[in-house]
Amino acid sequence: KLRLPTTKNRSTMSVASAVVFTSLLLLGPHPTMVVAVAGAWCQSTFGTHRPNPLYRTFFNIASLLLAVQAFGLVYRLAGGTVGHVVWPDIATPIGAAALAYFLVNVGAVAVAVALSARERIAYVWRHDFLWGAPSYFVAAGAAVLAAAAVDRSAYAFIPLALTPMYVTYRTYQAYAGRLEDERRHRE
Repeated sequence: KLRLPTTKNRSTMSVASAVVFTSLLLLGPHPTMVVAVAGAWCQSTFGTHRPNPLYRTFFNIASLLLAVQAFGLVYRLAGGTVGHVVWPDIATPIGAAALAYFLVNVGAVAVAVALSARERIAYVWRHDFLWGAPSYFVAAGAAVLAAAAVDRSAYAFIPLALTPMYVTYRTYQAYAGRLEDERRHRE
């Protein structure tokens, strides 16, 4: 997970969305809810400076579950199929579904952070969360590659699918570091 430098609150972003998206492509939204719960619980529990309150952990799980269902609904409505990845037929459904996932998941977190920090929601959304949007589309692309590898029993190619996620994580880590430096300088 990557710590996001917010003004009065600490939030994190996980690149585990590639795993969730791969599960969504291979299994569908209902079985993926188990994967999402495990991921949200791990992000809320491990690697924290102090334990998260139970309500925050439940909020993180609930927002992720809503995002998984939004992905599944948009993906299906856009013509996506579960269990078999066919390129380029999957391009529009996966792009639309990744956008829905981002809007629901990050939107819920942005609203919660803004309300708890007593700041404008639009400001928090734009300043603290919007810059993370490309990672969701990179994760969707990585998920397509991973799901295609699993679909075709080409398991040796799965690490290649994760390479874009690693590069994205490192890029965002550097960007978050610069934002944190700017925040410290302002203070």
